Amino acid sequence: MGKFIRHFNFKHFYISTGLLLLSMVFFPTSSSYAQSPLPDSIQTATLSESPTPEIPELPQPKPRAERSKYPLIAIVSLLALLLLGYLVVFYYFFGVKKLKEALEESEANNILILNNLRADIRFITPDYKVKWYNEMGGSLRRHSDLKQNMECYRAFYGLDHVCDFCPAKEAIATGKSAETTIESPDHRFTSMLATPVFDNENKLTGVVVRVEDVTKDKEREQDLRTAKEKAEESDRLKSSFLANMSHEIRTPLNAIVGFSSILLNEDTSEISEEERKSYSEIIRANSDLLLRLIGDILDISRLETDRVTFNLVPCELITLSNNVISTTRYARQSNLSFVLDAPFTSYELITDVQRLQQVLINLMSNAVKFTSEGTITLSIREDEPNDQVIFSVTDTGCGIPPEKQKKVFERFEKLDEYAQGTGLGLAICKITINLLGGDIWVDENYTQGARFVFTHPRHPQIKEKNIPGK
Repeated sequence: MGKFIRHFNFKHFYISTGLLLLSMVFFPTSSSYAQSPLPDSIQTATLSESPTPEIPELPQPKPRAERSKYPLIAIVSLLALLLLGYLVVFYYFFGVKKLKEALEESEANNILILNNLRADIRFITPDYKVKWYNEMGGSLRRHSDLKQNMECYRAFYGLDHVCDFCPAKEAIATGKSAETTIESPDHRFTSMLATPVFDNENKLTGVVVRVEDVTKDKEREQDLRTAKEKAEESDRLKSSFLANMSHEIRTPLNAIVGFSSILLNEDTSEISEEERKSYSEIIRANSDLLLRLIGDILDISRLETDRVTFNLVPCELITLSNNVISTTRYARQSNLSFVLDAPFTSYELITDVQRLQQVLINLMSNAVKFTSEGTITLSIREDEPNDQVIFSVTDTGCGIPPEKQKKVFERFEKLDEYAQGTGLGLAICKITINLLGGDIWVDENYTQGARFVFTHPRHPQIKEKNIPGK
C-alpha cells in the first residue's frame, strides 16, 4: 500500500476527477433533453403543414426537482472524493514524515556510535578524496580546513602524494582488504586496515580505512613474549639445575664414599699415617664442599622465593673485613698475600652482617681459587655524593674473558667446569646485593686479573628481588 501511494500521481488524479464532476454538474445527460417539451410555435407549424402520420405520444417530462438531483449527487461525490483524497494525502504526508524521522534517528545513532569509537574511521573514494570521517579522524587531521573531497594524504598527513605505507592504495588496486602497522619516532604503533566497498553492480565506490593506536596491544604482546621467554628460560634453568646438581653432588659423594671405603676395608697396617691423614683431608674437604653446595642451594631458593628476612643493624666494617680475610686465608691455606685497603680505621654501616659477610667470603674465595700467586685486595671506599659505600675484591689471577663478565652472575655458570665450586656463589651475591639496594659488576677496565665491585647504600631499604635469568 505504501509503495502504491508513493508512486501514485495525485496531481493527474485530482485534475481528471474534477473535470469529470464539473461536466456532470454543468452538462446533464442527453436523456434530460429528450424528455423536454417542444415550444408551442414549433408544434403548431408542424401540424399545419401536412397531415403526416401520427406522432407517437411522448412521455411527459419529469419534474424540475427530480432533474436537479443529478448535480447534487455529483457535488456530494466530488466532496467525498476530495475528502478521501485529503485523507490519503495526510496518510502519505505523516507516513513520509515518520519514515524521515526514523531515518534521521538511525543516521544520528550510527554517527554517534562511529564518533565514539576509539579508532579513526574514514571513507575514501578511489581517487583518494575524503568523503566522510568521524570525530576521531577529524581530530587527527593536519590540515586546518579539512573538508569532504579533500585528498586524504593532504588532510591527515600534510603530504602532496599518496602515502607509501597506506593500505588504501593496495585495497583500491586489488579490491581486497589490506592491513599494515607503522611505528612512529616516539615508538607508538598505529594499525591501519583498509576495506574496499562495492555497489550492487560490483563497482568499487571507495575504501573504509580504520586507523587505531595499538601501542598498548604491542606492549601486551611484548609482555607475553617476554613471559614466554622467561618460562622457556626457567625450564632451561630447571634442566640445567638438575644436571648440575647431579654432577656437583655426585662428585664429592664419590670421593667421600671411595676414601671412606679404603680406610674401612684396607688393612690399617698397609696404610701409612701420612696416607691416612691425606685420605681424611680429602673426605673432610669433600664433606665441606657438599655441605656448602647444599647451603648454597637452600640460600638461593630462599632468596628467589622471598623467604629471607634481612636483619639490618649497625656493623663495624673494618672488623668485619679483617674477619673475612682471616677466614679465607685459613680455609684456603694459600701463599697469597691478603690486603685490606681502607682510608679509615673504623666505619659503621647499617647492613645485614651475615649476608654482607657471605658476599665478601664468596668473592674472596673466588679470587683465591683463580689466583695461583700474587695478592688479593679487599678495598672499601665511601661515596658521599651517592650516599653509599663501594666495595671491591681484586686479584692477580687469570681474569675473566669480556664475553663472560655478565654471565658469571647466572646460576651454575662456571669459568672452569673442572674447578671445585657450585656455580651459585656469584648468583647469590648478586641477588643479595640487589635486595640491599646496591649493584654488583665486573670491572672491565682492570686487566691484571679480575676485579669485582659492588655498592651498598649507607641507609639500605630492602627492594624487590632482581633475579638473574628471570
